[in-house]
Amino acid sequence: MYIKDIEKNVYINLAKKYNTSINNIKVNMSKATDIAYTVQKESIIQNYFKTSVKMTPKMVITTIINKNNLL
Repeated sequence: MYIKDIEKNVYINLAKKYNTSINNIKVNMSKATDIAYTVQKESIIQNYFKTSVKMTPKMVITTIINKNNLL
């Protein structure tokens, strides 16, 4: 499954849950994704995400949702 509108379907719910802004969620997801790509071993990223390209927040969220049958 691919999330069509991540802001509407994911970020807004996270912002409500954690009582923060959508922009705060977006910025922190982007930072976390960048850090994970920089710090984590390439083999672990390839194993989990099945790619070696730099991950986007949408790619991370979609993969986690799909692997954990959350939708």
